[in-house]
Amino acid sequence: MVLGVPIVLSVLIVIASAMATMWGHDQALATLELQERVPFRFVEIYLSVGWLIGFYYLLQSLLSDRKDKSILYWKSLPISELQNVLNKLLFGCFVIPFIYLLIAWLIYLILTVLGMGAVLGLDNETMQYVQRTFNASKLFVWPTVGFIVAVFWGAPIFGLLLMVSAAAKKSPLLLLILPLIVLSILEQLIFNSDYVSAFINGHMPFAVLETLKQSAGVAQLFQTYFIDQWFSMLTGLIAAGFMIYCAVWFRNYRFDV
Repeated sequence: MVLGVPIVLSVLIVIASAMATMWGHDQALATLELQERVPFRFVEIYLSVGWLIGFYYLLQSLLSDRKDKSILYWKSLPISELQNVLNKLLFGCFVIPFIYLLIAWLIYLILTVLGMGAVLGLDNETMQYVQRTFNASKLFVWPTVGFIVAVFWGAPIFGLLLMVSAAAKKSPLLLLILPLIVLSILEQLIFNSDYVSAFINGHMPFAVLETLKQSAGVAQLFQTYFIDQWFSMLTGLIAAGFMIYCAVWFRNYRFDV
């Protein structure tokens, strides 16, 4: 799934781009600002899908190795459960999305090169449009910085998924959704507030990409998350640490196979 989904996605994007080129897509309709944001928007699609796959991996990882009894193998190794859990966390929140990021760069560069070759015989205005779509800052710098910030900002979400995966007996998705719904309803009825749902929704890693897309650049992104929202960032990291601790506890004391 980790490689299958981006391959299918890339094939669909390449086909769509080829059809748009053959059917004479009118480049003049796009504003200069939109043209300059094309690289970032392209990578954003891959990163968003990569995080969704990462979510699925984290939610299933600690449950699946109990179901297939591979947990016994991991426990036979000279590594602690903390290391095991952190390895799965790193793979789900960083490695998987980063693989998608690399594939996004590769496909975009291929499409840019092919696009430039396709318009060599056309007018200069079309050629300039293709050249503008290759913006190194918004293709490499913006997504990379946004990706790193999103890993920290989304830490409580990643930690929650791992904790649920470690605690679940059958359906981790059900165990994830039901308590959150109950907590949100009780909070609304008792305190007339929605801090739980707002915290969960606000700490989704996708929120960082949305902020970056609407901001002037990476400097404003750091200002937003590490200065303006420092308390929420710190709270999220502490919550993530607690949930990772709970995941390790479940692995040590409730690893029934």
